[in-house]
Amino acid sequence: MYSYNPFRSWTAEKPEPSTKKDFLKLSDLIEFFFIAHPKSGTREGEEHERVMFYYPENETIDKKTDITGFAIAIVHFTDDFTNKEDRLLSSSEYDHRYVTSKNCFEIVIQIEKGEFLMGIALNRQSCLKNGYFVHLPTVKAILAKTYETYRLFYGTFISLFNQNLETFKERIGTFFAHYLSILRVNQIPFLDLFSGVDFMQLSSLEFLSVQCLVNRCIEEFSCIEKIICLYQDQLMQYSVEKSDLIVLFRYLTQNLIPNALQNELQPGGAKKKSISESHIGKFITGSIDFFGKENGGAENEGPTFPIVYLTSNENANGLPTLDAYHLVAYRALNTTMCMFVKTVTPEFLQQLEDFLDPELCKLGSMIGDKVSNAPRNAQNDMSFYFIYFNPDSLSLKTNFSSPYSTSSSTNVPLPPKSIYKLACETLEHFFDEKEEFVQVQVKDESDWWVVVKKINERILILFIPNTAPSTIVDIHDTVTNIVKTYFANMFII
Repeated sequence: MYSYNPFRSWTAEKPEPSTKKDFLKLSDLIEFFFIAHPKSGTREGEEHERVMFYYPENETIDKKTDITGFAIAIVHFTDDFTNKEDRLLSSSEYDHRYVTSKNCFEIVIQIEKGEFLMGIALNRQSCLKNGYFVHLPTVKAILAKTYETYRLFYGTFISLFNQNLETFKERIGTFFAHYLSILRVNQIPFLDLFSGVDFMQLSSLEFLSVQCLVNRCIEEFSCIEKIICLYQDQLMQYSVEKSDLIVLFRYLTQNLIPNALQNELQPGGAKKKSISESHIGKFITGSIDFFGKENGGAENEGPTFPIVYLTSNENANGLPTLDAYHLVAYRALNTTMCMFVKTVTPEFLQQLEDFLDPELCKLGSMIGDKVSNAPRNAQNDMSFYFIYFNPDSLSLKTNFSSPYSTSSSTNVPLPPKSIYKLACETLEHFFDEKEEFVQVQVKDESDWWVVVKKINERILILFIPNTAPSTIVDIHDTVTNIVKTYFANMFII
């Protein structure tokens, strides 16, 4: 059995679903999910060997074989109509196929230069019952992030596949069966499609303080190669590759930090992973279940940190080269410093804690004072919903609640579900990716307005209720005032 499941222990502690039902469990929508290796099982009678993983697991071998065989056939058939050079020049990391039928929406993506196929089908009736609008590009993005989450903790498929096939099947089976059962999707597809990170707004002094601490930490400890710094669940600074940032941010803010916060609230939990009783902060190891002494170590050996695989560069085959790092995280006063190192020793941890504890406490205290003394959140006064995404910085802002929170930051009733479909269709049919300046406003039958604004690749989507002005001229003025009031630092009017 493999060393750990990075999500298991935090799963049982998830907050109860919001009564607003603005998110769903993916498992309630899935018809099937599979991972296949097309080069396996090519001989007649051995077709079942191409199935590496299939959900639901109790399905018959014949159906598993038929589903994966159909997906492989679709990929091969459509390849005949696509120039190979065009595919190689494609900017998409995951070549994909969309298949819609009477009963399902199916998406198949090619993983690791076509060595593996990953597919998912959503049941039409289940989606209709739960009021979920299927936006195929969003489902593709969810599928890609699912693979990238596995890759973060275990590396590429092909590396373990070439080492030991049975171990590979066992590992992906355990990981994906559990991960699919806890994965949640937003009723608003854009939140899963953009999948950005929430940056904390810092003053010049605060930014310099964070940057100086990061630089000093790297200078003091040469073994630290990359760093991510957060306050609560917002990102302040990072030095990892952008290709790793989103999946790392999701793990840190949805698993590692909430699990640490939960432990802090328990009696005696604040000092659980601190090496010295004189320190305020502590090391946090995240949501990890270790199986056996060999992997977990003895209790008195100190904290054991998860290993993650981060991108360094591409190899000759065009696949990303992944380097293994220990994710060493230290938390004090709501400030979390995540450091990525190749080796961990007790001496390093002791020296790191002695250096980092007073510095993080000082930084956390400064930012905490700012947060506590800040005026009331302007989002509470908003009479609309918004989604803002900057693809260059990966910044994502919204006042919709997240899948792991129990409230939103505005008292406005949620838009009707038809609005989400209208917004997706507006973005798909009225937006040209090559245009830098676009604004489209559409009114729904429910009298809600959807406004999609794009300036220099930055996208702002507004959902304005029926209490707002109803003419095109009025809504244009309303949007201009909204941008000036709430998004002046993001757009130039």
